[in-house]
Amino acid sequence: MRVFAPLLRLIGGLMTFVTAVLFMFFGVLLTFMTKYEIYQEIDRIWKDFIADLPEGWPYREVLGGIIAFIGLLVFFSLFVRGRRRLRRTISFTGMHGDVTIELEHVESVLVRVARKLPEVKDISIRLEPTDARSRVLVLAECVLMKDAEAEARQVTDRVQEYITIHTRKILGVQEVDVRLKVRKFLLNMRSVKPMPLLLEGPRPEPAGNPASAYASGGDEDDLERSEHETRGEAAHS
Repeated sequence: MRVFAPLLRLIGGLMTFVTAVLFMFFGVLLTFMTKYEIYQEIDRIWKDFIADLPEGWPYREVLGGIIAFIGLLVFFSLFVRGRRRLRRTISFTGMHGDVTIELEHVESVLVRVARKLPEVKDISIRLEPTDARSRVLVLAECVLMKDAEAEARQVTDRVQEYITIHTRKILGVQEVDVRLKVRKFLLNMRSVKPMPLLLEGPRPEPAGNPASAYASGGDEDDLERSEHETRGEAAHS
């Protein structure tokens, strides 16, 4: 069943699209044309289609087989969906006998509970019974909020554990398999801390400035010696 599920969904979507187009097409025809004119137009389109086919090509058998095959697949998909709807319950043995719980109401409760978490922005939950008795599969698809410094693994683990605990509490079962699908993460901008700006350092002093030796850690003797040499050079000149 699971192998053909994508194909059945594709066929179901295609049939829905074709049905919508046909309804719009016939609605427009009925608005602007009479019943007899519509029949004539369809007959003309069919004859033109047949005329373009190679001579002797079994168009009736091929088209009939394709339409019958599509109808069979649609019928099979409806049968599978109906069977799944009948199985949308979970059963387990209670203190006084078997207990059956419908899962649709539990899904809505779990959605409301999960949205209490600050990490959950949006979520949809679907519960599926399994072949094992008193065991349930939780399929959750969500959009999560995340702080700048938090890891995605930690956020998803917290949400997954939260859903697991509350599913056990609501259903009264211990075997819960939660499969979480995250569509995207939204970053909490309030948690983003700006990096400090790198300020420009002090400019270096010129090499010939006597005060540079003192400012760079030289002692007072070095400064006096430099001034004495400067005065001697001036007197000599």
